[in-house]
Amino acid sequence: MKTYFQFFIIVLAIISCSPEDFTVPDNPEIPYTELIENSELFPETGDTGEYVFYSNDTDFLKTYGMTFWATKLPDQSDFDQIDVSLSKISGNKLTGYGVIFCHGLRGEPEEKTMLVFMINLNQEYIIGEVIDDVFSILSPWASYNGLYSGYNQENRVKIVFDPMGEEFQLYINNMDDILMTFTDDYAPLHREGISGFITVISPLDTFPEVPVHIIFKNNL
Repeated sequence: MKTYFQFFIIVLAIISCSPEDFTVPDNPEIPYTELIENSELFPETGDTGEYVFYSNDTDFLKTYGMTFWATKLPDQSDFDQIDVSLSKISGNKLTGYGVIFCHGLRGEPEEKTMLVFMINLNQEYIIGEVIDDVFSILSPWASYNGLYSGYNQENRVKIVFDPMGEEFQLYINNMDDILMTFTDDYAPLHREGISGFITVISPLDTFPEVPVHIIFKNNL
């Protein structure tokens, strides 16, 4: 059963098949944030396959933060994989950023839904699902020392769908070994759709002095 955001994420137990360096993080509870689609905030940089998020707009400093996302990568009628490199240049170190995938209209009545993967600068990551701008947890915040910590570090993330096992496979930096697998077995199922990027702005970000600046690079 999925765990839904109200005002705070509850950190759950880590699955028993996790690798030895996969541990429950010492991450503070993260407040609920409004999710907003805004393609203009993720323009191309001019380099092939590279996009940037850059903002120090004080209007985005809300009590519980704000989350922006955009569909920038090709639609996949059958989701195969997403492979993106992420680099955070500045912004709050505990705030998530990453990728969205399998975005589309689903259900009766139709609603926008997608899957989400985010990391932060504290070597932590989370996997979730968004249905009509409501986030739920598929795999809670967890630590992985294979993530490069700190600013100006490039972390490569690949998510592959295995149709035989009906599961998603997650790779972080080490593209030879699967870090973990996760499933999406409750309707709406995510097996196709558009991919893109996501960025959270924290109420602790110090705008306008220090912007949230993140670079996204599509490796496919």
